[in-house]
Amino acid sequence: MWLKAHEPDRFARTRWFVEMADYMALRLSGRLTLGQNLTINRWFYNPRDGGWPESFLSAIGLEGISARFPAEMPALGDPIGPILPEAAAEMGLDPHTLIVAGGTGAYVAMVGLNTLRPGETALITGTSHLVLPVVATDDEVEGLFGPHPDCVTKGAFVMEGGQVSSGAILRWWHEVMNEGETVTSYDTLLAEAEAAPLGAEGLVVLDFWQGNRNPFTDYDLQGAIWGLTLKHGRAEITRALMESVALGTANILGRLTGRGIRTASMTLAGGVLRSRFWAQMHADATGTPLRIPAVGEATALGAAIAAAVGAGLYPSLEVAADQMVRIIEEIHPDPARHTLYAAQLAVYLDTHAALKRLMHAQAARNRARASAG
Repeated sequence: MWLKAHEPDRFARTRWFVEMADYMALRLSGRLTLGQNLTINRWFYNPRDGGWPESFLSAIGLEGISARFPAEMPALGDPIGPILPEAAAEMGLDPHTLIVAGGTGAYVAMVGLNTLRPGETALITGTSHLVLPVVATDDEVEGLFGPHPDCVTKGAFVMEGGQVSSGAILRWWHEVMNEGETVTSYDTLLAEAEAAPLGAEGLVVLDFWQGNRNPFTDYDLQGAIWGLTLKHGRAEITRALMESVALGTANILGRLTGRGIRTASMTLAGGVLRSRFWAQMHADATGTPLRIPAVGEATALGAAIAAAVGAGLYPSLEVAADQMVRIIEEIHPDPARHTLYAAQLAVYLDTHAALKRLMHAQAARNRARASAG
């Protein structure tokens, strides 16, 4: 859409549009493909019902664009072909190396966590968070993306609830704390936050530093901190920021629960694994046990599992993940702390409701100032 609006000549000359993963596969194998994992969870391709959403594409000004998408769409873990001799030579790889279809990072991480069957949920954490439940039925939930059919494995759907700012907020706060000459480590910030009381002495934070992706899907929302008094310090602010992220995850799960989709547990990947304190906070805030894998870099492991399937070592992603993924621990929510966090979540939701109108007005003013100069 951007190319069509700003560089129409380049748009007109372009024969094929592909994702970056597909371009990499083309350079490596010489075959032009369009990975089905990406087309389903990012382009709303439906392999069960008509394929491309032509009416949607037309509605956003991309009528006829599907004719410029490659027709060959391998699923995650499907072999694409052998590596080109020149690519093998340039990269120092065996000339018999096989190129296998990949996908979106978080969805590949689902393979690395072995959350592939209905009733299982992945919690991918880092700069942003993703809650990815696998469900058996094609039931939409307002405010969440999906359900994406056959997106990772055939016969199942994946829902998607994301927090566009999560670890990024803690990183922002760490950078703010290190603008002077004194260097404060993450370990110090986390230790201080853990020593502060649950509820951060009455501080309330909305984790909308870059708007809200799910379940409000509202990018005119902004981050907020309120309840500050002279008794509050760095420890309470750090804790309140961390609690807001955990409450944002709880808010997504609450939308699922409201539609009858219960999350019995979540398998955790990414940055939150580095802090037992923050992992426990997520379990307490959501009331959901967290399953801890032996390999926290789930996207890398998921890619290896998909490659093993593509190479014929296993018959399916499910069988391969059963063999290659190991859960080493479970973190269970503390009932008393969960009760306190449930009360915190109510205040979080009330704060959103109270500030939404003001935030929309402020976003409009910000756009007007940007347009003016």
